[in-house]
Amino acid sequence: KPVREYEFSESVIYDSFYLSDNMVGAVANNAVYFMDFDSDTPAKTEYNSRTLKTYDYNPATKNLTVALSRSGDGRNCDILFFNSSGENEYTIKSDYRVDSICTYKGTLGILSEGTAYILEEDGNVDASIDAGNDAQAILLYDTDKAYILGISEIRDAEFD
Repeated sequence: KPVREYEFSESVIYDSFYLSDNMVGAVANNAVYFMDFDSDTPAKTEYNSRTLKTYDYNPATKNLTVALSRSGDGRNCDILFFNSSGENEYTIKSDYRVDSICTYKGTLGILSEGTAYILEEDGNVDASIDAGNDAQAILLYDTDKAYILGISEIRDAEFD
């Protein structure tokens, strides 16, 4: 028997994730949802004319980070950081095209057009490195270290 049922008639759910015994989150084509099983209605953050570029769920911290583009070419992204309770803790307004995003213990890394960045909560760049022209994804494994997934190889990178 289901614990709780929700209907998403105008959304396509891309991914869902466990937050706690009483909370589940989901990323959809038009919104981010957080379902508290004590509530009949999920909390919803709509994209509002923005396009989902990429997202990262960190199972260790149970945080979700979502990059939403305000422009047709994928640039000018709003990066929304949700905590384990489903609250939007902060939003970064960025001019970057966010190709990939990753969080590690409060550190936010993005990949944009061949460059990997560590961003502060205010959106300022803390560090950057050349990730290579074929870079497709970033995976932080320390606050200043990342794996960069390229088309033909995985590179181990360290931010200065």
